[in-house]
Amino acid sequence: MGKLSIDLLKSGMVLQDEVRGMKGKRLFPAGVKLDNQKITILKAWGVVEADVVGGTRESSRQAQIEKESVADEAQLLAKRQATGSTPVRRTITYK
Repeated sequence: MGKLSIDLLKSGMVLQDEVRGMKGKRLFPAGVKLDNQKITILKAWGVVEADVVGGTRESSRQAQIEKESVADEAQLLAKRQATGSTPVRRTITYK
């Protein structure tokens, strides 16, 4: 259905299509259920995205935006803690 960035793959997802490494070597066939070890293998072989059942580029982009938002908030809180500033409470709403 759609490709997701390798960084967004999770254990339990199922490959929609086979995955090949950078030099064309077939790493996993379609239908394989991913686990942490398989995801590590994909990264080691230079795979940047994989076609997974139910995955879409839109959901991939949304997940990336949410990940960046959380990282930005964490950096802001760490900076405030380091400077002794009182943190401002802010609600983050996700769609």
